[in-house]
Amino acid sequence: MDDFSKAPMSISEIRAQKVRDGSMWTPRDVLVSLLREIDAGERAVDTLFVAFAHGDEVGYRQSSSDAIRTVGIIEHAKRLFLEG
Repeated sequence: MDDFSKAPMSISEIRAQKVRDGSMWTPRDVLVSLLREIDAGERAVDTLFVAFAHGDEVGYRQSSSDAIRTVGIIEHAKRLFLEG
């Protein structure tokens, strides 16, 4: 699927958003949700950093023109996350 703008919300995404609990949806649900917003024109994104883990294996992917900007959005996102 090249355009996720019409992708339906999963049951776990709906439940997670209803109670604001990130543990209730899957990592794939998170990615599809963001892709839906981008493809629908609801969110413009020029920098993206995704961290992931499975057991002890940790990795990341990024799309950014500037490492300093990427580190800045990571720190800003950490603050937003901790504030809840």
